Amino acid sequence: MSTQGPGNDLLAEMRDLMWYLHYSIHTERAYCDWIIRFVHFYPVETREALLLGAKKNVADFLTHLAL
Repeated sequence: MSTQGPGNDLLAEMRDLMWYLHYSIHTERAYCDWIIRFVHFYPVETREALLLGAKKNVADFLTHLAL
């Protein structure tokens, strides 16, 4: 993964939150991997764009994984 781009702030915030909540490093890595996969499935510029129609986006992503 590159060290620059719009997704890095999201991942850094997620890692900080999971560290604060005492999640296992393995859980942190797994969650971040799924976040990266989801962001690559929906290539958008802003975090707000991911939230538009979030339920449908997640359902589409899970359907894609199942097929």
